[in-house]
Amino acid sequence: TCINRSCGSKLWTFLFGTCSTERVFQRKLACAMSSTVKFNVSGKVYEVLREPTLALHPNSVLCQLAEEWDQQDPIFLEADPDLFKYIIEYHRHRKIYLPISIPKASVLREAAVLGLEMRDADIEQEEPGLLAFSQKVDATERMMRECKADTLVQLIIKQAIVKSAHMGGKTFVVKLDDMKADSPKVKVYQTEYQCQHREVPEFHFVFKFLASACDANMKTHIQSRLDSWSQRNGYRAKLRTFSEDNLDVLFEV
Repeated sequence: TCINRSCGSKLWTFLFGTCSTERVFQRKLACAMSSTVKFNVSGKVYEVLREPTLALHPNSVLCQLAEEWDQQDPIFLEADPDLFKYIIEYHRHRKIYLPISIPKASVLREAAVLGLEMRDADIEQEEPGLLAFSQKVDATERMMRECKADTLVQLIIKQAIVKSAHMGGKTFVVKLDDMKADSPKVKVYQTEYQCQHREVPEFHFVFKFLASACDANMKTHIQSRLDSWSQRNGYRAKLRTFSEDNLDVLFEV
C-alpha cells in the first residue's frame, strides 16, 4: 500500500500527536519512572519522594514542578535552604515541629510562596527550657545596658562638641548639669495634695533611667566609646565620675 507524505503526516499526528505533545508525553513518562525528585534550593540539593510526600499536596508548587521534571538537572528554587526542610516536613506530616530559634512567621511566608495553605496551628513551636530562657533574659539585659551606655555617650559627645567649639581647643569638662541646662523643666509636687511643687529638669529623670544599670562593665563601655571619639578629635577623655546622681567627664588636649 502506498501512503503519500501528507497522509503519513496526518496518520503520525493521529497516532502520536505533534512533536511538542510527544515531548511532553516523554517527559511525563520519565517522571513517572522516577520515584524521587531533586530540588536545588539556593545551592543545597534535596531529594524528595513523589509518593506519598509530594502527592499529598497536588496543588503545591513543588508537586507541579515535579510533574515537569526531566530527570536531568535538579529543579532550581530560589528559597531559604534552611527553612526548606520544614516545608518538606509539612508535605510529609501536615505538621511541623519548629525549634525556638526559628520564627513561625518565616516558615509561614515560605509556605505561602510555595502554594501551601499552612496555618499557625500547623506549627508546634519548641518551648524554651529554663536555662535557655535565663540565657535569653541575660542577653536582653546586656543589650539594654549597651543601648543605655551608647545613648549616654551620644549625649556626652553632643556637649563635648559644643564646649570644644567655645573653648577653642583647650581642656574642658562635661558635667551632668550641662545636660540638664538644655532640658525643659517639669513640675514635681512635694505633697500628696499637690499644693507645693518645684521645677526639675526633665533630663534629671532621663539620666536616672540611663544610669540605673551603672556598673563596671557599663563604665568600661562608655569609656571605650569616648576614647574612640576623643582620639579622632585630638583629646583624651576620662570618665571621672559616673553614678545615678552625677556625671563628670574630662577632655584633655
